[in-house]
Amino acid sequence: MKKLLFAFFVLFINTAFAQKDKHGNPIFNSISLSEENTNGYLLSCNYYTLRDNIENTNSSVFVSKTPSLSAIEKAATSLPSNFFIIVKNGKITTMLSLKKDKQLKITILDPYTRSLKEVDSGLDGDITETRANELLANRYDTTAKIDNGRLIFNQRSYKIISYTALKQAVLNLVGSQKLDKDVPNGMPFIAQTEIREKILSASKPGGELDVWTPIKGHEYDGVIIEKGVFATKFHVACSQWAYNVVGAGITGENAVYALYAEAVGHPVTEREKSYLLYGYRKALQDL
Repeated sequence: MKKLLFAFFVLFINTAFAQKDKHGNPIFNSISLSEENTNGYLLSCNYYTLRDNIENTNSSVFVSKTPSLSAIEKAATSLPSNFFIIVKNGKITTMLSLKKDKQLKITILDPYTRSLKEVDSGLDGDITETRANELLANRYDTTAKIDNGRLIFNQRSYKIISYTALKQAVLNLVGSQKLDKDVPNGMPFIAQTEIREKILSASKPGGELDVWTPIKGHEYDGVIIEKGVFATKFHVACSQWAYNVVGAGITGENAVYALYAEAVGHPVTEREKSYLLYGYRKALQDL
């Protein structure tokens, strides 16, 4: 699945990649936004994150660990943002993504023939709503804001492309282009809900992802995690758990926090968040 997403991303970027995974594929991280059953097929909505890529030294589009506002602005408005996967009977049929050229087009990819088709999206704008929201959440520019459908960032104004309108444009294309065809021998798609269920089961006492039982009674013993940095065994376990669930297929730090809270049965503390985030980012670099 990752190989397919990388290939899809490459179609939108005309460059040579410095960072590749062990299979030679460029590295560009994405998260799952939602999975919705509609009209007899599953619509998987996804997003190529900004921070997990331009600040990640292992990403093919790494800019800097502390990118300038101008560099962030350029990446935010030029790199691919939202993409969608159509799944029929558990198999991937088609992938679609918004492409900004002179016009906003939706590119349709047949993942088996690698054939591309570009269709006018009927949309207007400069930056996707998902990307605009991430810019605000990351607080790169403390004066940034969304006002009357426009993002104000780095003293510039950008018209926002509505996520609802984008998703509807994709749904319309799936219907008009008959993109929900059945592909019996196609690539299997594992839904995030299925991955979550397996992780929660494996996180129970004695499960493969149970990092708590082995340290019971010694949770707050101190250990050195790197030169000059100390932590408790409990917090190291939090990092290890986050690392493992990213490897299992969970995408996005907020998804990791929510799943952890469900696994341990209590809201995530700020201290736990810091160690979960450490494991999450380490996984993005390693996996």
